[in-house]
Amino acid sequence: MAAAVVLVLSVGYLWEAHTYRFGSPANPGAGMFPVVIGIALLLAAAVVLAAEYSGQRRASGEGTAARAQPAVDQQKGPPKLRLLVPFVVTAALYPLAIRIVGFELATALALPGMAFSMGERRPLRLLLLAAGGVAATYLVFRLWLAVPLP
Repeated sequence: MAAAVVLVLSVGYLWEAHTYRFGSPANPGAGMFPVVIGIALLLAAAVVLAAEYSGQRRASGEGTAARAQPAVDQQKGPPKLRLLVPFVVTAALYPLAIRIVGFELATALALPGMAFSMGERRPLRLLLLAAGGVAATYLVFRLWLAVPLP
């Protein structure tokens, strides 16, 4: 279920990313990183969906004589949407937050927010993730690649 959501979100992400100038590897534009990330998310979600589907087919006996364990653990009962929803909401609001408060502050809030929604509760790690994520992104894109951040 989560892989299908990520697949849909990555298609939307790629659609939005194509509005930025892509550039070239020698002279990257603002759209290069979002396109690369969008493709990586799309491929990862497709692989997880394929593994889940093939695991379900093997577990039900379709396509093979031997019963196999599913490729992805299947949980009994309702899915843990309480973990997925905050992550998806943060990811969906992140582009809007960039326009309102700027890239650095939006990233400093989104990264630990997503980590918190996935279960990280140690304040020092959340703080280091925020500071390190913003610093690394700034160093790579503004200083090394000379790509303007949104």
